[in-house]
Amino acid sequence: MRGLLRFFRRARRDAESARDIEFYIATETEDNIARGMPPDAARTAALRKFGNPTLVREDIRRLNGIAFLETTGQDLRYSLRALCKTPVFTVTALLTLALGIGGNAAVFTLIRGVLLKPLEYRDPDRLVYFSIDNPRHNQRDLSFSRPQFDLLRTAAKSFTPGAYGRPENVVLSNDGDPEALKGARVSANFLDILGLHPILGRSFHPEEDKRGGAPVAMISAGLWKRRFGGDPSIAGQTATLDATPYTIIGVLPEGFAFPFPDVDVWVTRPSEWSLVAPRYWDGNLLNGFARLKRGVSLEQVRAEMNVLQRQYAASHPDLMSPDRGETMRVMWLKDISSRTYVRCYARCSARSASSR
Repeated sequence: MRGLLRFFRRARRDAESARDIEFYIATETEDNIARGMPPDAARTAALRKFGNPTLVREDIRRLNGIAFLETTGQDLRYSLRALCKTPVFTVTALLTLALGIGGNAAVFTLIRGVLLKPLEYRDPDRLVYFSIDNPRHNQRDLSFSRPQFDLLRTAAKSFTPGAYGRPENVVLSNDGDPEALKGARVSANFLDILGLHPILGRSFHPEEDKRGGAPVAMISAGLWKRRFGGDPSIAGQTATLDATPYTIIGVLPEGFAFPFPDVDVWVTRPSEWSLVAPRYWDGNLLNGFARLKRGVSLEQVRAEMNVLQRQYAASHPDLMSPDRGETMRVMWLKDISSRTYVRCYARCSARSASSR
């Protein structure tokens, strides 16, 4: 508080310091004259003894002020003058800052909403995310294929795997105006792995996850209220998605955001990405998650996944060589870093846009 008071009273204290300095110099000059020195020589000697009055006043001013506030104010005034002289540069800089701040805010919102908040799933400390790494080619977090996932699903002992595909844009065109929505393709067991249930209707059946299975969909609580008026008998009704009739079988809980935020429609068969031809559906289009069985450690799951990965490579020499050096990347779902999640989401979205 004393520092602030000195800062706001700095003009008065500076004037007092100037008077004190001048009084000292005048007194010393009179003493020199009394000793027989000429007036000019007497004042010069007094100044030499005292020192530079300007520097002394600056030192006193710093003691009576807050240097940070003063220098900041000077920097701001100089910056404003410089910006006013170059209006084109100023506008460009402001737009760049606005875009950067907006982008950071959007990414932070995504991270905070999906990554930083506690997982609202049953036993979240048993949920993992998995993908493929290829250290030889410095590649990380690679997607895997449907045949690889089928092997994990049938042979895994220590975990129950699930998969999801790339995000899709779908058009809902039932009663009313067509509406563009974000869709997600997931394996039929995705809610069982997460430990959740629909608030209305049911989850997917295994036969609906097989190629040629019935077209069924689950929708978000927001879409259910917005488009269907919160109809409690929504399960069993038909909705047209991208010109294909789908049966709505369930409504997911409010705020549910898996595997991506802002999803309104979930369908099965995650490898059947609508933006690629069916002959490519067995390619590397999937990301995985799993629930560990009780008493199983993360190291045990990694070891089993890598054994199954090598078995797949050995049984599919036409697709991959066993010595390619690929390993399974396994990490806790709650510990996925923001960079991993955002990179995966951005990569999927970019490929979706480029395919269109």
